[in-house]
Amino acid sequence: MRIRKKVETVAVYDDLDIRREVMKLFFRGVAIIVGVILILIIFRPGWLIAFWVFVGILFLTGLLTDQFVYKTEMKLLNQLKYYNGRIRHYYQQTKMVDEAAYEAIADVGPEMKVQATKIHQILMSVNPDEEQAKYEETAPSRFLKVVSGLMVLVKDKGDKIDEERGSAFTRGISAVTKELNLEIMYRTKLAYRMRFLAGMALAPIFLALPIQNSLINMFPILQKFYESRTGLIAAVLIYSSAVAIYMLIRKMKAVGETQYKADANSLKWEKWLLEKIPFLELLMRAIGPKYNTRKYAKRYQLLKDSNSAPYVTWLTLRQSILAVVTVLILVGVLVIGHMREANSTLNSILPENLMSGNLTPEEYEEYAQRTEFDRNFIQDLQQRPEISEQAIKEELAEYFGADEITDSRVTSAYKRIMKKYDIVENAYLKAWELLIVIGVAAIIWNIPIILLHFQRSMRLKDMENEVHQFLTIISILREFENITVYNLLTWLERFSVTFKAPLQITIQNFDSGPEEALTRLAEENNFEAFKQIIERMQLALVRLSVQEAYEDIEIEREFYLEQRIEFNERSIGSRVSISNIVTFIPSGLLLICYFVGPVLYMSITEMLSLMESL
Repeated sequence: MRIRKKVETVAVYDDLDIRREVMKLFFRGVAIIVGVILILIIFRPGWLIAFWVFVGILFLTGLLTDQFVYKTEMKLLNQLKYYNGRIRHYYQQTKMVDEAAYEAIADVGPEMKVQATKIHQILMSVNPDEEQAKYEETAPSRFLKVVSGLMVLVKDKGDKIDEERGSAFTRGISAVTKELNLEIMYRTKLAYRMRFLAGMALAPIFLALPIQNSLINMFPILQKFYESRTGLIAAVLIYSSAVAIYMLIRKMKAVGETQYKADANSLKWEKWLLEKIPFLELLMRAIGPKYNTRKYAKRYQLLKDSNSAPYVTWLTLRQSILAVVTVLILVGVLVIGHMREANSTLNSILPENLMSGNLTPEEYEEYAQRTEFDRNFIQDLQQRPEISEQAIKEELAEYFGADEITDSRVTSAYKRIMKKYDIVENAYLKAWELLIVIGVAAIIWNIPIILLHFQRSMRLKDMENEVHQFLTIISILREFENITVYNLLTWLERFSVTFKAPLQITIQNFDSGPEEALTRLAEENNFEAFKQIIERMQLALVRLSVQEAYEDIEIEREFYLEQRIEFNERSIGSRVSISNIVTFIPSGLLLICYFVGPVLYMSITEMLSLMESL
């Protein structure tokens, strides 16, 4: 169902085609999962590695789905560009928009054909405006909304022919096509320059196990490193960084028309928790910034600017839950790491001086007996209230049948057992480790704030893009006769996302007082470019016509068009630069923690072993 919902977002297929594409993606994912299961059966990794590998597989299937959706969207945009050209051609022949829409259906590709058929059905319906409103709710692209809306407008009010500039309808189609070309170029360049980065970020998840097994086969002593607490922390660090970087790159590759908008349903869980758990809201108010303080006001304004629910207690709750979960996970990892280290120390059969090669059956049996003896001896030591070096050496001398406790066998066994005993006895969560966990949790506490700042910056760019779209719409509509300020407002509201709520309120209050409604709209929105559009509407209410109020809008639109071209170039450059840097973080960690680190561990172990033998 999740894959189906993802595919349905492009809305370019009928139900049968959607099922076919979903099943293709599903079987590809199943094939990958089965292949990985077979590989895991061969290598037989631990449960932790197997878990992270399956996490990587889930993300890989998501990557395939995203790739399919991207290709479909690009096909739709390119076919829409061709559709606009065919509409222009047939309209110039017939001067009838419905006939042009019908003729263009046969010329477009399969993705656009579904949308072209819907547009023609809207034009031929009894109530085109009502059908157009329904279509705008499901249209997969804002460009389709403008094109279909423009065709409905021409059929309803007729075209306006200027002796110098020609048809208002064809000029409108040209303006949409120019915007469309920018979007296609932006998506194409961004996708090309980031085409391998998501897969490279996930690669360490699948390469860690083969590297580990290869190094263990060459240097068996490294098995102790991978089974130790340090090895566990290294594995968790590699896998979690790969997942985090992959999600970041997916976010950087995303090219949505509006990335951040209010969604009441996604915020219900905070409200539900605050209502259901007693005293939780009081606790969040105590932890968070106090009301009527500068910090509280800054948080509240940040929530509003990022288009999030303006409740500071909800933000504090998200921060608290994230910090608590981080503490629990890190403490769990450290505790499990200590347990693994103690278990490896007690049960590992391989000797520390075995740098390479394999044990013979006789050697393996000898070391297995020695490991069993050490384990039983250490477990016995743990039950004693006091430990005496003299008593331990005497017991070892009795076991080996030595006359003196200074016997080399006794001394070697004593050092080996006490080294293991110290490791087992120190396998617990220490205060300094807990301090590090608290420090990491304090950093994680600020992540929701950082995300809100990011959302605010993205929303500002959404507002700029939406205002530019408004200028395009107004530049088209002003060409037609009998266009009023109310018509402009309704058109802007239909194609708006970021400004949709204030525009809806303005339309509702328009009949009771147009000037007051527009004044309130301008006062409640601080975005300067949008305020200028509203101020021109105020002039068109009392002094000028719509055509006169927006007489120089083409100049403004060309300016924003050039500005958007420059922004697209800078956006691609910054996204690619950041992605290129962070993509190699998991690979770097894999190289350091799973190759360089273990080799250094082996070298230090060998050096200490040589020093002890001297």
